[in-house]
Amino acid sequence: MSDKVSEERKLKGQGGFTLIELLVSLAIIAVLVAIVLTVIGGSANKQNATAISREAQLIISGLGLYKNGLGVYPTTLNALWDRNAVPTNLQRFWRGPYYTPSEIDPEGNVADRRVAGVIYRYVRVTTSGGSGACSTVSQIGTNNTGGVDHALRVQGVPLEVADIIISNFGKKACQSSTTDPLVDVYFVIEELWN
Repeated sequence: MSDKVSEERKLKGQGGFTLIELLVSLAIIAVLVAIVLTVIGGSANKQNATAISREAQLIISGLGLYKNGLGVYPTTLNALWDRNAVPTNLQRFWRGPYYTPSEIDPEGNVADRRVAGVIYRYVRVTTSGGSGACSTVSQIGTNNTGGVDHALRVQGVPLEVADIIISNFGKKACQSSTTDPLVDVYFVIEELWN
């Protein structure tokens, strides 16, 4: 008899899901979507960290080639690809380009086309970090008699991406904050003591 009632309801358009069944189904779908978005978000952060690390390593290699050829580091990144940015007395030793950027910002620094808002700059910083390592980011840019670190400053890095980079590079990299949504990451190239 219940089969007859069920068939009659279906014929009359009264068959279907109960409200509880619909809510449970929606809850399951919501959980699955949240899991997929978390996996995709984490994957995007890892891809961005890899892209930034690769670009940083290319620039650092170019800086090393420049120093080997000219005896000093450049004062700006554009000296790696533009002979006119090299001091006149060193231009005869320039055998570049040592690095070719995909995009350049108006100040002659490298803009990352894969990770929006990220800018690479060469900086000289004084620090007491020792052994070419970042001791604390608060020491970056402070004056002391310890020495000079030559570093690549990567600006505008999302915090989650910076955390991945720091975990991969250890004491050869440090970040300007552990709470800001966008941070600067410093890759130490070489430390010279006075």
